[in-house]
Order: sequence, then structure tokens, then C-alpha cells
Amino acid sequence: MPEEDYLHGPTKSTQRARADPKVTMSTMLTDIVNELKMIPGSDAFLHPVNSKRVTDYYNIVKNPISLQEIKNKITKQEYALRKDFLDDVKLMFDNSRIYNGDNNMITVTAQQMLQLAGKRMIEREDKFIALEKQINPLLDTNDVIGFSYLLGEIVQKCKNIPKSAPFHVRVDPKKVPAYYLRIQDPIDLSIIEARVKNHEYTRIGEFLRDVRRILDNSLAFNGEISVYTSKAREIWQMAVAQIHEKRPMLEELERNINPGVIIEDDFKFEAEMDAFKTEHIDETMDSIKMEEEQSTDEVDEMMEDVDVDMDANGLFYS
Repeated sequence: MPEEDYLHGPTKSTQRARADPKVTMSTMLTDIVNELKMIPGSDAFLHPVNSKRVTDYYNIVKNPISLQEIKNKITKQEYALRKDFLDDVKLMFDNSRIYNGDNNMITVTAQQMLQLAGKRMIEREDKFIALEKQINPLLDTNDVIGFSYLLGEIVQKCKNIPKSAPFHVRVDPKKVPAYYLRIQDPIDLSIIEARVKNHEYTRIGEFLRDVRRILDNSLAFNGEISVYTSKAREIWQMAVAQIHEKRPMLEELERNINPGVIIEDDFKFEAEMDAFKTEHIDETMDSIKMEEEQSTDEVDEMMEDVDVDMDANGLFYS
């Protein structure tokens, strides 16, 4: 890969993405709200209560809500659970009971709206449950799904690191034939991502070992003082930091996936120690970066006079 390609961001996939479950959820909830608006008397709930006309309303009702506010939350995709939507519809009913009383026609209308919303939820329960699990796979009863979901988030964080594109895909053997002679166990983020999607990881250590191998391979092929190794180290540090952040949930899922199995913590401890050490070698890395910049300048001068290219892993070839 030419050096200029390294400076570009990740290439966008041309594959058509599946329907966003949040969009589908919002569409289904909007359909329900539109039905609620058709109930006679529902116009009392279309907009927030006018405080100038009903001066004491906000002194009595502490958690006001209207269909307009519910619709705004739907538009912003704030409802990930049908329960949250129903709670807001019920809040309209509860507020009317507080202010208008149980027997008031406005309260009766609010009750009808709540009943209709609940009925539609029951009718489409299977669809809503499926959407909820797609939006938040941690809700899935299969712990492997939740475990993979969290690891997938970590992979995406690693891919979002600026200029990390050389590690998103495998090294091209035609452009860099020497790579596979020196690196016996190649890996990249696309391989790790595929393993995550296929639910191949059932332990944190398995995942971390693969990410660590990206750094180890770059060290072996490019050496310590390399822009590529620096970027591989960023990927490794990001993975470790994310594992630490999500550790309680990951470890709970890991135990559920491997019942009765004692999970060795050695690699996770080693990973955290590695992250700790890297925080205390900033000065060393700064000096290395300065050397890299000087080296890059020298290379640029060479490339003005010599017709060469640089591949994705720092190897020059004619």
C-alpha cells in the first residue's frame, strides 16, 4: 500500500446494510401514536399544557408529558424498550388522574389511549422483542450474543482510531510477499471482527491475544520505531482500555458461557499491566516519534529522487 493510502481513512463498505432496528422501532411506535391521536378527545394530550391558561397545572403535576413530547422522543430514537414508551403513555394517564380526577372525561380518554397502546404492544410483542434484542443484544438470553456484542463494540473503537486503516484488512501478499515469509501467524481487525460476528470468542483472553498479535506482528516486521507499530500499539491500548471499562459485564457473561470452568486471569492481568506501563513511557515514545518524523522527512527526500513506494507495513518496494 502506498504511504498516501495509509493517511486515508478506512474504506467504506459497498454492501447494503440491513434495516436499522432503531428506525424500525421508531416507525412502529409512530404508528401507535398516530392511532392514539385518532381517539376522540385525545387533542387534550397533543401538546404540553399551556401554563398561561392553566396556571396551577405545573404546581400540581410534577412530571408533565404530552403526545408531542413522546413523538419527539420517538424521532430522536430514545425508546429502545417498549416498556419505556408505555411508561410515558401511562404517565399521561396518571397525570390526568392527579389533576382532573378519575371520573373526568379527559382521564377516561387517557385510559383509552393507554389501553390501545398496550393492546398494540401485545399484538406485535414478538416483533418488539426481536427489535429490542437487536438494539441491545445484552437483552438476549444467549450470553454469547451479548459477549460478542461487547467485543464488537471494542473492535469498532479500534477501527475508529485515525489512520488505523492498514490494520483493518490483511496484508496483500502480491504487494508484500516478504511479509508472509516473516510473519507466520498474520492477523488483522477484519479477521477479529469476523470471529466476533461468528461468536468464536467465549473468553476475554482469547480476544485480547488476537488483538495483541496485531502489535506483535508489526513489531516483528516493522520494528519498534515505525509509524505502523505506533498505530498498532494504539489499537492494543484501546482494546485493553475498553476491556477494563466493560470488564464487570464481560466477566459475568464469560462465567455464564463457561459454567464450572475456572477462567485463568493471567492474560488479562498481563494486558492491564502492559497498559499501565505504556502510560509511564510517554517521554520515551515522544522521543521515538521525533525520530520517526525525522526518518519520514528523510524518506520523503529520497522519494523525490527515487521511484519507490511504501506498502501498508512499511516495506519499500520498486
